Amino acid sequence: ILRQLTRPCNRCLTTDMRSRSPAWLKLHQLCARSPFVNLAELLWVRADQSGDRPAILAPGSATSWLGLRRRASAWAAALARAGLVPGDRVAILCPRGPEAIAAYFGVLAAGGIAVQLDLAFRDAQIKHILRHSGARIVVADPGCLPQGIPHAELTLLRSTDLTRVGGR
Repeated sequence: ILRQLTRPCNRCLTTDMRSRSPAWLKLHQLCARSPFVNLAELLWVRADQSGDRPAILAPGSATSWLGLRRRASAWAAALARAGLVPGDRVAILCPRGPEAIAAYFGVLAAGGIAVQLDLAFRDAQIKHILRHSGARIVVADPGCLPQGIPHAELTLLRSTDLTRVGGR
């Protein structure tokens, strides 16, 4: 192991990793395992490291790293139940905040490709992106979807559709 730690790492461009923290070494080993690291994996590692420390601070609330991971896991499970297969595109149309972040990481954890939509987009823009992005599933807050979306072609998921996985 020591020999592995003294070999140059082309990810971090350093040759002396023995002086790094154990948390940094765990992330380094994750990155070294594969040239393509899913961002959700980094959330899982960070949740193990940081536990109940705040990950997201929003007006009037704070979401811990473990809470964010639990919520992302709930989204990933809901997406799998909805028929998501790795590589599918999932549109996310939620107000900015903890739920949108959890949905984003849930899409990544399930192997999907997140298509982030902004509520500031006009209805025509949202329809255009949904039509041309290839998204089969839409994660949306109630009332955020514009009228005239071809619902027959899309699976719609809301936060109320989630099965509770250890709370928020």
